[in-house]
Amino acid sequence: MLMRDLSSPMTQAGFGDLVGITQPAVSELVRRKILPDGASADEWLLAYCDHLREMAAGVVGRAVRSW
Repeated sequence: MLMRDLSSPMTQAGFGDLVGITQPAVSELVRRKILPDGASADEWLLAYCDHLREMAAGVVGRAVRSW
């Protein structure tokens, strides 16, 4: 098992490898301010997990039906 230092910033590609998404997907998360730009990898990981929990709970991006 590869150990990584999460206490310092990580490249977008490196974070993508860590969590199983592409670098462009990480870039989009930074652009949308879900991942704070320049934060440490552990902060990104916590923010990413929070985002996934919100998505799973239906809090983020909930479509409003008007029918």
